[in-house]
Amino acid sequence: NYAMQKEAERAIINGVMNARDTGVTEGAIVCVEPRTGFIRAMVGGVDFEKRQFNNAAQGGRQPGSSFKPLVYV
Repeated sequence: NYAMQKEAERAIINGVMNARDTGVTEGAIVCVEPRTGFIRAMVGGVDFEKRQFNNAAQGGRQPGSSFKPLVYV
């Protein structure tokens, strides 16, 4: 979904820029359609040209509470 992808990219950039003073330098978003499980948008970082690491796909971090909405839906 191109419109959702562009909005996700904008949200990551704005979110990271607004949190710079707290030490945030990167972020990631994965938007999943609950009924189908299809990924509608995925952003793995702020600037791919600067850092070619996809936090969403390659981050390898523990999910914490991020999966709870999917479980409860």
